[in-house]
Amino acid sequence: MKGLRIYAPRPFLIPTVDFVELPNGLTIYYLEGGIKNTIKFEWCFKAGRSTEKVKLVSKMCHSLMKEGTDKYTGYEVAEYFDFYGSELNQNAGVDFSSLSFFCLGTYFRPLFDRFIEVVVNPLFPEEELLILKQNSISKLHQDMDDADFVAYRMVTEMIYGENHPYGYNTTEDMIQNIHVTEIRHHYHEHYLSTGGFVMVSGDISLENRAYIESSLGGISLKAKSSISYPNAETSNVPIFENRTMGKIQCSYKIGNQSIRRNHPDYIPFFIANAIFGGYFNSRLSQVIREKQGLTYDIYSTLDSYYYDGLFYISSEASWQHLPQLRKSIRHQMDLMIDKPASKAEMERTRAYLMGVLIASFDGIFSCADTFRSCLVEGVSFDSLQTMIDTVTTITPEEVWKRSSPYFLPESMIEVIIG
Repeated sequence: MKGLRIYAPRPFLIPTVDFVELPNGLTIYYLEGGIKNTIKFEWCFKAGRSTEKVKLVSKMCHSLMKEGTDKYTGYEVAEYFDFYGSELNQNAGVDFSSLSFFCLGTYFRPLFDRFIEVVVNPLFPEEELLILKQNSISKLHQDMDDADFVAYRMVTEMIYGENHPYGYNTTEDMIQNIHVTEIRHHYHEHYLSTGGFVMVSGDISLENRAYIESSLGGISLKAKSSISYPNAETSNVPIFENRTMGKIQCSYKIGNQSIRRNHPDYIPFFIANAIFGGYFNSRLSQVIREKQGLTYDIYSTLDSYYYDGLFYISSEASWQHLPQLRKSIRHQMDLMIDKPASKAEMERTRAYLMGVLIASFDGIFSCADTFRSCLVEGVSFDSLQTMIDTVTTITPEEVWKRSSPYFLPESMIEVIIG
């Protein structure tokens, strides 16, 4: 039987994005195409954790936005979108928060008008805040019984520090102490500002485009607030272990503060992470899961934020297998430092990553999400083409040379919860 032959991927060019900057400073990005008479509208606000003066205020503010305006109750807002076969979707991130909706183009204008009412005139009702607090505390209690959830909380806190926007963890006291005046202040400071952007994708008529620009152009926006991003306060204790949950298996994480997407080493490290633990044919999966049988679930990930990055390895294992699991992970990190990947391993990873990257442009709404990720992570749209071109052509030696310093286990924090 002949061996599998892997062909080099063909060159791929990313789609183009149209944009307009309104006189009030708001930028609108347009991606046209896709299913006829279908539109997605999203407004992203530079209003996440990294903009907070009070812990948790960004998430609570964003959660309350659609719970009533000067004209409509939260129920009436939800009912209106539901009547037209749509709904308001929210996403509260560490740097940006967003509000969006899908709809048929036929119903775009009435839904757009109601959307703008929600964004421009939120009421932040105190009775809804009380309900939100109760639900948030209930969800927190539920999550705190999940060892993986607790382990992730601890590893980010130990890497960044308990007072860092990327490191602090939600507590019941934090939820209880949020006041509606703090929420309203956060909204007025960060939502209607030039720090955000709008992404419109789908079948966008010239009439709807003109309507969007006329409506958004009439909103008064303040200049974006300057952000003082704090330094990480990494724990000087390299390992944290808590066995009080009484779990049969423990959750294990090891990681450190890393680089963001605009760093010159990001793409080589992105590729190296895939080789190491970023997909099923990675070393962690094939060696530690498949060959050694130490765990069913193991992976590594490279998260990129607007101001920083995070690299960590995550796994779950029985307490009996934990010592060997830790030893094996460290051995695999040593191998990433010692020498480049083989040509065959590199070609498998290259083919996988090209498939993932090309799939991110499969459909107009996927394209919009891909371009949105550039904006919220602080890189240009051109970086996507650079990523694709680099994945296509980079050598194993170049990947190894530029990524190996990021696999040093001595610089990492370990967390064991179970």
